[in-house]
Amino acid sequence: MVTASMHATAMPRVLIDGVFFQIGRSGIARVWTKLLTEWARSGVAAQVSVLDRAGTFPPVPGIQVVAGPAFSYQDMDGDRQRLQQICDELRIEVFISTYYTSPISTPTLMMVHDMIPEVLGWPLDEPMWRQKQAAMASANQFVCVSHNTAADLKRHLAHMGGSERPVSVAPNGCDFIPPDAATLDHFRQRHGLQRPYFLLSGSRGDYKNGKLFFEAFSLLGEERSRYTILCTGGGTVEPELLALAEGAEVKVGILGEADMACAYAGAIGLAYPSLYEGFGLPVLEAMACGCPVVTTNVASLPEVGGDAVLYVTPGPDAARQMRDGLLKIQEPATRDALIQRGLVQASRYRWDTMAVQVAQALQAVATAAATAQAAHSTPAAMPTKLHPSDQLIEHPGYRIALPADHLLPQYQQQHRLYDRFLPVLAQALSPGSAAIDVGANCGDTVAAMFAANPALTYLCVEPDSGFFSYLQHNAQLIRTRHPQARIHNVQALVGRPGASAVLDGGGGSKHARPLNQAAASEPATGEVHHTITMDDIALAALQGELSQIRLLKSDVDGFDHDVLGSASQIIASSQPLLFFECQAVDEQQLASYKRCIDALAAQGYEQFWLIDNYGNPMLSTREPKAVQQMFDYIWRQGRHNATRSIYYVDILASSARDTALADETVRHFVAQTCR
Repeated sequence: MVTASMHATAMPRVLIDGVFFQIGRSGIARVWTKLLTEWARSGVAAQVSVLDRAGTFPPVPGIQVVAGPAFSYQDMDGDRQRLQQICDELRIEVFISTYYTSPISTPTLMMVHDMIPEVLGWPLDEPMWRQKQAAMASANQFVCVSHNTAADLKRHLAHMGGSERPVSVAPNGCDFIPPDAATLDHFRQRHGLQRPYFLLSGSRGDYKNGKLFFEAFSLLGEERSRYTILCTGGGTVEPELLALAEGAEVKVGILGEADMACAYAGAIGLAYPSLYEGFGLPVLEAMACGCPVVTTNVASLPEVGGDAVLYVTPGPDAARQMRDGLLKIQEPATRDALIQRGLVQASRYRWDTMAVQVAQALQAVATAAATAQAAHSTPAAMPTKLHPSDQLIEHPGYRIALPADHLLPQYQQQHRLYDRFLPVLAQALSPGSAAIDVGANCGDTVAAMFAANPALTYLCVEPDSGFFSYLQHNAQLIRTRHPQARIHNVQALVGRPGASAVLDGGGGSKHARPLNQAAASEPATGEVHHTITMDDIALAALQGELSQIRLLKSDVDGFDHDVLGSASQIIASSQPLLFFECQAVDEQQLASYKRCIDALAAQGYEQFWLIDNYGNPMLSTREPKAVQQMFDYIWRQGRHNATRSIYYVDILASSARDTALADETVRHFVAQTCR
C-alpha cells in the first residue's frame, strides 16, 4: 500500500464543500469526519480546505476551514457560480463535495455513497436528485464506497450517455471496538435494558424495510414477551409495527458513537432488513463490536458482510427466513462462529485505508486534468480521416471528416444554399462572444462557422456516440491548424430535465424518440439518453459566463422547442440570436412549436425570419401568428400527402438588440448567395 505520508507532498490543492454538515447528520457526516481526521494525522490535510457552510462544519483539528455561504436548493445555479469563484480565488486544483454540489469548471471528483433514487426508481426531478444528476454529468471521475455502488453508478452513467469516466472504489472504514464489561453494564442501566434485546438500526420506512423485522418478530408468538426491541432510528414507532411486537418492550433512541458501540455489543443481534444499501455501515459496525447480524442478500450487503452474517432473500418467505435467523444467532455454536468471523471481516475495513484511496483518487483527477491541458496545448499530428472510407470536406486551412454514408455533401451539391446561412451569421458576431451548436452532428456546422469567424468560442453538443467521435476528431483537426481555437464539445441529449429518449436514424441524421413512444411503436435499437438542460451545460462549459452567448443554434429533429425550453437562464441573461429547426411529425410537436413561438415573443423576441429546408429565406415578420400559420400550412401539406417542396423551416429569432444585425445578415446572405 502507498503510505499516506507519500501523498502529502504530491497532493493537489483540494476544496471540500462541507455542505452535508448543513443539511444532514447521518453516516455521510461521520465518514467525512473520519476521513478528515486521518488526513490531518497523515499530513495530507496541508493541501486540503473545507468550505464551512454558514458555520455548520464541526471543527476537526488540523483542517483548514474557509467560510462560505449557506446552501439553498432554490439557488443551485447561483451556488455553482459562487463555488467556482471560491475555487478560482483559492487556486483549487480538485473539488470534492460532501454531497452533490459542484463548481462550473474546476476538475471534480464525485464521491458516491449510494444510487438509491436511481436504482429504486424515485422521481429524479426533485431538486436534490436533479442536483445529483447534474453533478454526475459534470464530474471528471468518481469514487464509490462499495463495488456494488460502483457497478450501479456505471450502469446509470451508461444510461445518461456521455464519455466513460474512471470510477474507483474506497470502502468505508470502521473503528468501533467492543466496550468493556463495566461500560456495557452502565449503558444497560442508563437505558433500562433489562431483557435480552434485538437492535434495529436506522429508519424503519421505505427501502429500510423495518416492517420485515417486525413481521419476523411476530412469528415468535408468545416468546415475544421475553425480548426488548431497541430502535435507533428515532421517531415514534408506527402503531402497525407495535401491534406485531405485542408483548415485547419497544424502545427508541438516537445514540452517539460510544453508545452505539454498547448497543451493538449488548444486543442479541442486529436486524438489518434493508432492500438497498450503498454500503451498509451498521452491518460493519455491528461485526466490529461482536454483534451477530441478520440482513438481506441484496446490493452491497453481501460485499460488506461476507461470510460473517446470516442472509435473508427478500420475497414472500423473507419473514420466516428472518425469524429463523433471529433464533439461530442465539444458538451458542452459531453465535460464537458469527462473532469470530465478524471481527475478522470488520478488521479489513479501516479509515486510514479509505483516506489513502480517496487521496489517490483526488491525485488521479489532478493528473488527468493536467495531462488533458498539456495535450490540448500541444496537439499531436493526427490523420484527417477517422475511418478509411470517410468523406472529406474542405475548409480554408483544414479539412474535416464525415462518415461515408453522410448525406451533407450530396445535399449541398444538389441545393447550393443548404446549410450555408450559419457561417454568414457567425461572421457577423463580435469577437470573443460564444456560439452554441446543439445537435452538432459530426462538427460540419462548427467547422464552417469557425472558418468564417475563428474569434468566437464554440460550444458543441451532440448526444450520439458515433457523431460525437467525429465531432471530437474534427475539432482536434481544427485545433491542430489553429491552436487558439476555443471549441468545447459535450456529449449530451439536451432538453428539460427528467426525460429519456432513444436515438435512431442514419445517413448523417439521428432523431430522438421519447422512451414511452419508442416502447409503444417498435423496440428501441439506438442509444438511450437522459436529458440535461442547456443551461446546465452552458454554465459548466462557459464557467458561468452566460452573458457572452450571442447565438444558440438547435437542430434536433422535432425537439428544438424542448432545447429552447431548457435554456431559460441563457435566454433571460443574454437574449442571444436563436436559430432553430421546426419540424413537427405529430400534432403534439406542432402544438409545442406554436407554444415555443409565443413564449419567445413573451421573452422579448420581436423579429422572426423563416428559411426553408433548402436554405432559401422565405419570410420576415414581427407577428408570431404569421409564423404559426406557416407551421399549419406545412403540417397540412404533409398530412394530406400534397405535392410540396417545403418539409420544414429554420427560424432565426432576435430581440431588439440584434434585430438590425440579423436583418443585415439575411440581406447579405441573399445578396451573396441567392441571386
